[in-house]
Amino acid sequence: MIRVAHCGATLREMLVDRRTPLAVFVLLLFSYAYINQGWGWNQNSRLDVLHALIVQHTVSIDAYEANTGDKEKLGGHFYSEKAPGMILIAAPAFLFSYGVLSLSGIDIDGGMGWKISERLTTIGSVGLLAALGGLCLFLFLRKRIDPRLALVATLAVFLGSLPFPYATMMFSHGATMGLLAIALWIFDAIEHAGRTAWKYEYLLGFLCGLAVSSEYPAAIAAGLFFVLTCLRGWRSAARFVAGSILPLLSIPAYNWAVSGSPLALGYGRVDFPGMQDGFFGVTLPRGEAVRDLLFGQFRGLFFWSPFLLSAFIGYPAVYRQSRRLFWLTFLVPLAYVLFASSYAYWDGGFAFGPRHLSPAVPFLAIPAAFGLLALPLTGSTFAAMSILLVSIATFINAAPPNEYHQPLFDFYPREFFNGKLAWNAGSALGLSGGWSMALWAIVVCGASAFIMNGLRVTFPVVSFAGWNVPFLSIRKTLRAWWKIIISRCSPRWWIRAARDAGVFRCVLWAALLAGLLLRFVHLPLMEFKADEFDVLVRAYRNAHGIEFVKASIPSSVGLFNPPFFVWLLSFPAVITSDPVLVTAFVAALNVIGMLLLYVFIKRAFSADIALWTTALLATAPWAILYSRKLWPQDVMILFLILFYWSLHAMMRHYRPWQVYLLFFSLAALTQLHLIAWLIPIILFIFLDVFRVKVRQRDLAGGLLLFALLYVPYVLHQAEFSFENLLNFLRGNREMLNAKDVLDHLSWTVAATSGLKFTVQIGGEAYALFSTTYRLAFPTVFFLAYAFGVVAAVPYLLRDAIRRIRSWRHLSSMDSSDRILVLFTVIWIVLVVAYVIIGAPPYTQYHIIFYPLVPLVFVLALQKAKRSDFFPSAFVHAFLLLVVLSNLYFSASFLHFLARNPEMIGTGYGKPYTLEEVEWKRKLQAVLPIP
Repeated sequence: MIRVAHCGATLREMLVDRRTPLAVFVLLLFSYAYINQGWGWNQNSRLDVLHALIVQHTVSIDAYEANTGDKEKLGGHFYSEKAPGMILIAAPAFLFSYGVLSLSGIDIDGGMGWKISERLTTIGSVGLLAALGGLCLFLFLRKRIDPRLALVATLAVFLGSLPFPYATMMFSHGATMGLLAIALWIFDAIEHAGRTAWKYEYLLGFLCGLAVSSEYPAAIAAGLFFVLTCLRGWRSAARFVAGSILPLLSIPAYNWAVSGSPLALGYGRVDFPGMQDGFFGVTLPRGEAVRDLLFGQFRGLFFWSPFLLSAFIGYPAVYRQSRRLFWLTFLVPLAYVLFASSYAYWDGGFAFGPRHLSPAVPFLAIPAAFGLLALPLTGSTFAAMSILLVSIATFINAAPPNEYHQPLFDFYPREFFNGKLAWNAGSALGLSGGWSMALWAIVVCGASAFIMNGLRVTFPVVSFAGWNVPFLSIRKTLRAWWKIIISRCSPRWWIRAARDAGVFRCVLWAALLAGLLLRFVHLPLMEFKADEFDVLVRAYRNAHGIEFVKASIPSSVGLFNPPFFVWLLSFPAVITSDPVLVTAFVAALNVIGMLLLYVFIKRAFSADIALWTTALLATAPWAILYSRKLWPQDVMILFLILFYWSLHAMMRHYRPWQVYLLFFSLAALTQLHLIAWLIPIILFIFLDVFRVKVRQRDLAGGLLLFALLYVPYVLHQAEFSFENLLNFLRGNREMLNAKDVLDHLSWTVAATSGLKFTVQIGGEAYALFSTTYRLAFPTVFFLAYAFGVVAAVPYLLRDAIRRIRSWRHLSSMDSSDRILVLFTVIWIVLVVAYVIIGAPPYTQYHIIFYPLVPLVFVLALQKAKRSDFFPSAFVHAFLLLVVLSNLYFSASFLHFLARNPEMIGTGYGKPYTLEEVEWKRKLQAVLPIP
């Protein structure tokens, strides 16, 4: 925290402390003045009153009523039905614009005069108050958290949430949010003002009264301010009431001028049927409205402003700091959710986001800022996402038509590509839509960086040791590896190693190696269908320079896959177009992935756990089957392990190359499996929670590498105006039922064993396969393995809870435990995502969980081995029988496939050998093969 009065502060620090709030205010006001939304019923209703009062000296809007539907007809005259406070707030700015236009000879009621006065009035009223609210929020937060984080939180709320769009138009919501943010700052000042607190109590009452007179639902927040003020004593309450009387009197005064009755609100006479229900349309809360107000794309507060989700993390910190502040910031948002979900017109008509929740935003901003303090990387990422989403909507249209229930995908892209943007200063300078947005973004980013740089004067930069690899060490390393290779070539070494390992480990190693070799057995009998053919053709064309491939084939959900897998297959395609040889390349990558899995788990856990886990997975029938296809999922194991390995290495001994490997493998994963796009989000939260240090330069380089690998795919989507991506995002998908959820959970286990194999080759073929090779015995151990996994989960969970209690802080957690946590969280999040998007329970959707299930099983076996309940011999025998069952089943299937290829069907399709001639003919027809 930077304080002006700090005796040790330098002159520069004091200047920064004084100038920074002003810079924040100017930055926000610039953003609000840069854009103007223009026409709209809500805006025009208030502007009509201003024109009528100033130009025609009447409250009747008869001369202007045609431009708005937010009006009432009474006694043959038309009146605005809006609260009058906004008129008082906007009157000075409107009078200023009226004077300027009069001096310029422009009629204020003409087309040009209306536009100019509307823009100046909006900036000088709603925009000004919203910017002042952002300034006060920054002042409030910087006393409690790092000023840099206070700046991020302020920008995330006032540029990444409802204040931004509503500060660019004559809605009352922008002004109300600004007034309540100022009131929060004043409320905090009262706590520390001492004898001068009475002045602030009058001001607090005035601000609350003005907010209520501008937007009637602001009475909820004002009421809670009043209750908390009453706790200080009756004198404080009296001052609050006295301060609020003047602005509140504008309500009965306006009602009297319109209807002759000070208590007759205009909302009671509007021609909207829902307003006649309950109390001005407010009845009882509805669950579906709560869901859509918070999480729906149509009006969801957290959908458009994910930064505010940080509030759930920050509430405990707010509670520890101030009980009164906690209840204020917790009860106000809760009350507004209940109110808005009870309102007949909860969606707010032509509007952006949940405008009826707008008064709650300043109160949510405080716990969200504390959440940012707890998870700065995650919170900053969500802040950037919020600013991006909200600024896109604000630049295009902050009041989209009500019929677009997915505006982010249905409305905004179409309007952007058609050049239909709101008026902004960039367009007034002659810039096209995209460039006018870019100009604003450059100014905001530059100004934010300048302010942030000033705030860093009292905070030392954490530096990391660079990557120092002298040239001579490379020579020593190569010489050391050469000695190791030479020593391993000696038969005597192998005999000694086998004797030291023991029979059990030797058998497991033999089974593991046999499982790896099975990936190449009878490879011409692999699965080869239209998708595999298309991928191979693309890889060949890419490898030979015929076409640079920027996208792969469409996925099962219609979205084109990114091109990384095609690029990967381009390596063997340089020398061959034979599907068998290309598939052998995929199998080889899978083998490398399995060997890396052993090395990784050995480093993260132990050699025994590594051997047991790798043996289980390397011999699993489904794992073998999914290493013999031209499918992106078949090579995922390699990049999964590279991802986990680089992250684990970063946590132990940081090196820059680990960061680049991490982001390269992350880019590969997200291109190989679309659901893996959730992993970057999980990774950022993981780095944040466990405070994994990453040098900023390396982080920027890793992100750049990630982005570069996606540039061709983005260009491909841009060629078609992102229609393919938008169609995918627009798709309506129903959540799965309980049976489908259980299927997904069961497939997580089955994908690492030989269960459910019927779905791959068909019931008739499996019946013959089962009876011919007597599969009852291995099936028993598959089931035992499945039950073992199910039993291991609560067993390990109980042990994890015990260990968590012993940790003083998450930073004390061992790196292997962290990786296990990451495994588990990825599994939970992805399964939940499958349920939400309605993904069918296919085997290939669960390959991404490969390392977790056998690792959990092995960890439970290791703990059972160390207990007195299970003898070591029993555990070894059980594991060995499961591995040998896997191996027997896999070898039997390949033998059955060679003897009965014509019987294979269903998911597998006809083996390549049966249609080899036809496939080669098709390849020669589309490829320039000599």
